Parts: sequence; structure tokens; C-alpha cells
Amino acid sequence: MATANVSQVHELNEAATTVVQRRGLTRILVVDDEQSVLESYHHILVDAYDLTLCNRADQAVEAVCAANAEGSPFSVAFVDVRMPEHNGVWAAERIRELDPHIQIVIVTGYSDVAPEDIADRVPPADALLYIQKPFHAAEVRQFAQALAAKWHAERVSQQALLELQAVNDQLERDITARKQAEEALRESEERFRVLFDSAVDAIFLADPRTGMLLDVNQAAEALTGHTRPELLQMHQGQLHPPDKPEHYQQMFAQHVEQGRAAEFEAEVIRQDGSIVPVYISAAVIDIGGRSVIQGRFVDITARKRAEEQLRREKERAQNYLDIAGTMIAAIDADEKITLINREGCEILGYQHEELLGQNWFDLLVPEAIRDEVRGVFKKLMAGDVEPVKHYENPLLTKDGEQRIVAFHNTIITDSQDRIVGVLLSGNDITARKQAEEKLRESEERYRSLIDDVLDSSSVGLFILDADFKVVWINRALERYFGVSRQQIIGQDKRKLIRENIKNIFEDPDCFARTVFAAYDDNTYVENFECHVLGGDNREERWLKHWSQPIRSGPYAGGRIEHYTDITDRKRAEQERILLEQQLFQAQKLEALGTLAGGVAHDFNNLLTGMIGMTELALRHLEPGTKAYEWLANVPEQGKRAGELIASLMAFGRRTVTDPRPLALVPLVKEIGKMLTRTMPENITVRTAWPEQVPLVRADPTQMQQIIMNLATNARDAMPDGGELTIQVSEACLDEHYCRSYADATPGDYVCLSVRDTGTGIPPEVREHIFEPFFTTKDAGDGTGLGLAMVYGIVKNHDGHVHFYSEVGRGTEFKIYLPVVERETLAEEKGTPGNLPEGTETLLLVEDDAIVLGVGQEILESLGYTVLTAADGEEGLDIYRAHHDEIALVLTDHTMPNMNGDKLYEAMVQIDPAVKVLVTSGYACDQEVSGLRARGLQGFVQKPFNSEDLGRAVRQALD
Repeated sequence: MATANVSQVHELNEAATTVVQRRGLTRILVVDDEQSVLESYHHILVDAYDLTLCNRADQAVEAVCAANAEGSPFSVAFVDVRMPEHNGVWAAERIRELDPHIQIVIVTGYSDVAPEDIADRVPPADALLYIQKPFHAAEVRQFAQALAAKWHAERVSQQALLELQAVNDQLERDITARKQAEEALRESEERFRVLFDSAVDAIFLADPRTGMLLDVNQAAEALTGHTRPELLQMHQGQLHPPDKPEHYQQMFAQHVEQGRAAEFEAEVIRQDGSIVPVYISAAVIDIGGRSVIQGRFVDITARKRAEEQLRREKERAQNYLDIAGTMIAAIDADEKITLINREGCEILGYQHEELLGQNWFDLLVPEAIRDEVRGVFKKLMAGDVEPVKHYENPLLTKDGEQRIVAFHNTIITDSQDRIVGVLLSGNDITARKQAEEKLRESEERYRSLIDDVLDSSSVGLFILDADFKVVWINRALERYFGVSRQQIIGQDKRKLIRENIKNIFEDPDCFARTVFAAYDDNTYVENFECHVLGGDNREERWLKHWSQPIRSGPYAGGRIEHYTDITDRKRAEQERILLEQQLFQAQKLEALGTLAGGVAHDFNNLLTGMIGMTELALRHLEPGTKAYEWLANVPEQGKRAGELIASLMAFGRRTVTDPRPLALVPLVKEIGKMLTRTMPENITVRTAWPEQVPLVRADPTQMQQIIMNLATNARDAMPDGGELTIQVSEACLDEHYCRSYADATPGDYVCLSVRDTGTGIPPEVREHIFEPFFTTKDAGDGTGLGLAMVYGIVKNHDGHVHFYSEVGRGTEFKIYLPVVERETLAEEKGTPGNLPEGTETLLLVEDDAIVLGVGQEILESLGYTVLTAADGEEGLDIYRAHHDEIALVLTDHTMPNMNGDKLYEAMVQIDPAVKVLVTSGYACDQEVSGLRARGLQGFVQKPFNSEDLGRAVRQALD
């Protein structure tokens, strides 16, 4: 052959070295769906390699495509087997197709896919290595370092082969350059020697005729423990254990004869006598015109160790299955038995090997049901039906006997979530079934007697067996619980309670706890009362539950439960308790009313003194000063406190109606704020009014009672929440409207509207809505006087009330109050600060010293001469002495010893024409009305201010 050009070979070597250096760090691909595992790889390899991490198989394939397109392929890929969507084996197949030279390491727990299955799908098998999870950092680094070196060596080897081919071509073209080509060949051979020795795999070259080793690399020395000179003195057969010399000699001769590559597993004997499993790739190649056998030996110790570990795991799993006292078996999609444990073999009477690989249905399922069961299995494999987790099925034993087995099954899927089989677990219940049949026959013999005797009892009866299944119930129990024997007998009583109790008993949890406790400790007698709710063919009733264990007979270990109807007794007790509660409530309200009135009386006296003294103080202060501004707020605040006390007095039924010109908007504002705080969170309170609204003549307390009463009803009508709207507006009721409502009068009105979005009022209730004592609420939840009171208050104010309601859409009440005439309003309001004065002599009788002093100061400031008395007796004495001078007597109504009533009667005896004005924070309408009927000039409600007192005195005198 022609000699190669040495300079050309040198240039090729430098180009290859430059390519490797230009690419920098070796690229490694890691594919794993667990973030923690990817982080482990990163910490282990990132400092030494160009690392690419992928958490999906398809992402890894895309990365390999991109790397190849960029001309910077990956050298090593660590691929996890078990991943979602596409598993690691699928990824390894794609990666191997894209890059045949990449070194692939399969990372597995040796329970995902068998190594031989992976080797079949991702050839060549010698290029696959395995790591078992959990792995060690040193192990990963060792694999990465060795495989990266191997990858580089192979690439350089390929480059060297290309260079040799180029040299050969050059030799053929240029004979004259023979010397130079020989030199280039020598240099190439030296380089090849370097590559040969640096290869990761052990390489042996042997003479095909003699079998003597011609050359070996450094990896071969490391594998065998022999030096190169020692190996070159050996026959290839001496590399293998001596127990199979003929086998290896035959394989060697076959390679030479066929002249083609072969792959197989073998064993290598080391110098120290230890055996190393290897994977050999052998081929006949031509070197320098000479045929030689090249054998590439890969140490597969790690893989063999993994396979052995997998085998032991399978044996251990089989041992676990064999320990189980339950039949465990697996059937694949082809109906073949792929797994069965010892218990299953014993139940069926077969040996383990007799069952594996057999058709489950043909061998074990009785012919009568075989087609039906097989059809269900096929639908299950196709995913058309869900697996039945619990069922009973007869199976044929080896000797033809049928055994009834209670099965629990679950489907088996592969890595692609495809159904590939079914895992069964079952218990032989043949003996139990036979016992149940005998028990059924025994029960039939006693059924007639039990039906005749116990069905006549008015006491409901449950009879339970030792498993607390219902053996029998009588007719009385059917009536009490609205059930039939066919539904109940044979059922588990615990299950019946859990599934049905919520709709039966008033307190189902307490009932269940009590009964289950008796079942758990079936040694004592249980006795308690339970409330059965109506519905589902049941009547509401009270039952007394009495149960005891059954200690003998066919149902020994079970329990008998009695239910006695005590409804009449319980209802009588409830009526008695309700009457006692109503009496107690009435007494409590009476006591609270008395207490409220007493508190109101004393508090009104305090407020009267506070308001009066403040107004007197203001007369001595310069308007515009800070002190004046501060004190000017006190009378108004006192007035508001008096209104609160008026509400308290109304509760105690100690109030005097006080119609006055009233603006409804401020009242609605205050009530709206209060309702916003007190209504449930799921109810929204809204208020609305125009800018100008006329006044009405009304009692503020009673208007507040109307709004609060309607708001309370609206709240009760919205148990699930809603919207409450209180609105004030002007309205004009014309003749057309009044013809539709006989109690309405044409005119101008202020309309107070209370609207809710609640359940509405049914048609049959609407005509009775304002009737006293009519209510739709449960006993104890309402008196039925609320809307009757609203109607009465509106009528007393010459007003009109109307409502509109739709079931499910809500209700709106509209209250129309007449507008106050503007001339009348002007007369009543008077001129603030310009109080009427006088010069008459007045007698002021008051037991509260502060109120007495304040009243005297106010009246004297208006020009009157005031005589004072601290109680009724002193007032009577003063009146006897000065009745000719006294023009008017002002007396408190509630005083010790002699109250206002007695004082008035005594003064009338002295002078029938006496003028008396009563003040009180506690008097009621009836008391004041009685005094007015006898000639009382007027009444002043405490707390009062200077204007209230001054105008009342002037009106009484004039």
C-alpha cells in the first residue's frame, strides 16, 4: 500500500483535539420526575460536567434532539424507569434511536421492569448499566467518570478509524508517498494504542487459528488481574473458568467459522481465582490484512448483583404471600394465572407449578357460570366496567369439589395506566355458608311460633344474632319505625343505625353511642328513652328502649331490644313543663317590669336634675365660649337618655302616650344603626329616605316599637339570610286607593315601609295576620300579639297599615301616618328660648331634693313665686295655709307616705277648683287618665327641661 502523508495525519489529530477542547465540559443528561432526586444529581455532578436535568421523558428526548442539532451531544444519560405519561424505558428507546453512541444508565428500584425486558427494548444490552435507588454520590460519580471516558474514547476511536481510512485512501492514490504514509501509519498506530489502552471496556485480540491472545488493553489487565506480558502468553480459553472449556472453545470456533459479530454473557477467571461476570461482544476484524478475533468484555457485576437482588425480592414477596392466610392470586389480560400463594393452592388442591400459566376460567370456574364471569372479566380488561370490590364466587378444586370463596379484587395497571390484569384476594367461606344454611333452616322451624306469639305484643321487638344482624322484628316495631320485615331481617344492625338514624331520632348521635356501647360490651341491660321523629311512614312518638343480652339458645351472644310506646306520658309531661315555664316566664317578666319601673323612676329624677341644672348654668355663661358649647349638649343628651328610659318604662307597662310632632327620618337612622349591629351577619340592613319628609303626630316610643316588631318578624322570615329595607317617603292616598281599603282616609301621609326578602306569608295566613294571639310560630316562640299591636298603634295614630307578600319572594309592610298641618306645627313648636312667663304663686311638691331645687330655680327664673315641699304631707300643710294665694300645684306622682294621688284628693277637699299639674318618671296611662278625669290640669313626663316645664305651667294656668 502507498505510504500516508505524515503532515496530513498530524493535521487530522490536531483537528480532533481542537473539537473536543472547544466543547468544554462533558455533557450529561439526567431524567427523573422527582425534584429531590434531580437536586441530588445536581449537587453530585454540577462541578465536573455540563448537566441538563429533565423531569419528563418527552422533555429529555427533545433535549437530545437539540443537543445533536447543536453538534454538542450528550455523553451519558441517567434515566429513571418509573415516570408519569412516558416511562424511562420509552425515553431510553427514543434516546438510543437519536444517538446510538450515548451511554445510558438505567436507574431503578428493581421492582419496575425486569432488566432483561429493558435490554430487549433498548439494544445493545452491553451499553446499558443499572443503578439501584437509593444510590450513593460516589457510585454516581464513578459511573459518570467511567462512562464519559468511554464515550470520549469511542468518539476518538471513531475519529482514528476515519483517519486510518483516509490514510488508506491516500496510500492507494499516492504510491510515491509510501515512506510518508508508513510514518503516518506508525503515528496512527501509536495513537490507536493510546486509544486502545484508554478504552473503558476490556479488549482482547486473539489469533482465530490458534486462539492465542495477540494483544490486550489496560482495561483487560485490570479485569483479569494479569499483566499484559502474562496475557500474551495465554490462550483465549484460559480467560474463562476451567469447568466449561469445551463450551468456550466451541463458541470461539463458531465466531471464526461464521466470521460475524456475536454477543453473549460469560465469566472471566481472575489471577486470584475470583470469577467476574462479563458481557462479551466478539467479532472477526481485519488488522493490517490479518484476520483477528476482537472481544470487548464489559464487567456486568453490578448488573448481575441487581438481578440477584431482584430475584431475592421476588422470592421474599412470594414468601410474604405464602404467609398470608388468605388466597392471593393474579390473572393477566389473557386470563392466565401469573401469581398464586400457598393458601390459594391449598384451597384449590393444586401444586404451585400446576396453576401458574393456566387459564383461570377454564380450570377453576364452574361451567354453569363460566361464560358469565368471563364476560365480566373481558369488560373489566377493556375498561368498560368498574371492578366489583367484594363478591362471592364458587371455584372448582382439583378433585372437582366446589368451594365458595369471598373475593376482594383490584385492577393491575402498567406504567402507561393500561389495565393488564386483576389481583384477587379471597377467603374460603364454604363452612360459614353451610352453617348459615343450617341456621336458616332452624330459623324456619321457629318462625311460625315467634310470629304468632310476639306479633300480638304492643312492645316493639328486635332480635339480633351474635353478629348483631337482625333475626326478627315484630309488627309493633314495623309501625313504630315505618319499616317492613323484608327490608330489615338479615341486615347488620350497626349498618342500619349508621345509614338511617339521622332521619329517625331527635338526637341520633346519642342514640348511636348508647346502643353501640351496649353492643361492644354485650353483658349488661340497657335502658333509656328516645324521641322518634315523624316522616317516611312513621308517626312522631316517644319510645322507651330496653335491651338485654341473649345468653342461651340459637341466638346466644346476640341481643333482644324492646321499644315501649310512652308517647302519651311524655306529651302530658311536656304540657306540664310548658305550663310551668309559661308561669315562670310571666312571673319573671312581672318582676322585671317592676324593677324596670323603679329604675326608670329614680333615673328620670337624676336626668331631670341634670338637665335643669345644666340649663340654669347656661343662663350664666356667655354663648360662644367653650364651656357654653360643652354644656349646651347636655340637655339634648339627657333628653335622649330619657327616651331610652321611656322604652324601659314601656317594658314595665309604666308609660304615658305622648303624641307629638315627630320626624321619622332621625328615628329610622338610629334604629337602622342598632339593627346593623344586632341582626345576624347574613342579613343586610338598608335604610332610605328623600331629602325632605314632613312631620307626623306620633309617640316616638310606639313608633320605635312598630319598627322593631316588624324588623324582628323579618329576621325570623330570613333564616338563611337576606335583605331588610326600612324606607321613609311621602304618599298621597286618593279616593281610588281608599275605595280598595275601607279603613283608609284620603289625604297626605308619610309612608313607613319595612321590606324583607324572606319566605313570605302563605295565602291561608294573610287574612288572620292582624288577629290577636294568631301566630305561625312554635309554642313558646311567640305570643301572636306583635302585629296586632302594630295595627292598634297605627289606628290610634289615625293611620293605615297595608302589606304585600309573595311566598318565597318576601313581605313588605307599609304604614301610612297623617302629615301634621303646618299651622298646627307652628303653634306647638313656639319660639325656642322665648318661654312664657308669669307672676303667679306656685306650690312645688317633690321628694327628690335636686329635682325640687332645679324646678324652683326654673320657675322663679320665669317670674313665678314658688313655695316648695319635700313630700306630700308637707305640701298639704302648705296648701292649707296658702291655698288662697296658690294658683297652681306641681306635684310628683310617686312619693313616700303620701303620693300624688292622695295629695290631689286631699287638696280637692280643701278647694274643689284647685289646679294641679303632675310630674312623674314612672306613672302609666291609666293612672294619669284617672287623675285627668277628676280635673287634673296636665302631666309632665320626667326628665323635663325648662321649655317643657314652662309651657306646661303656662297651659295649666291659662
